[in-house]
Amino acid sequence: RYQAQEPDGSAADVRAKGTWEQGTWRVEFFRKLSTGHADDAVFDLSKPLSFSVGTFDHSEHALHFVSKKLTLAFGK
Repeated sequence: RYQAQEPDGSAADVRAKGTWEQGTWRVEFFRKLSTGHADDAVFDLSKPLSFSVGTFDHSEHALHFVSKKLTLAFGK
């Protein structure tokens, strides 16, 4: 129903790869620490960052999922 397309501009800053196994999704996200776009946070390796993940299915309805608050912390 929907054609896959490559995002551009700031929407293309994050790449992800996911796998579904035994009823659980595992998703790995990839992004530069500083994208150069004003609408993106600059990651500081010394500070944790709160975030959440939202998913939707392009159905144009309010049916979507937003995760609880998660924390991204960089290891040494």
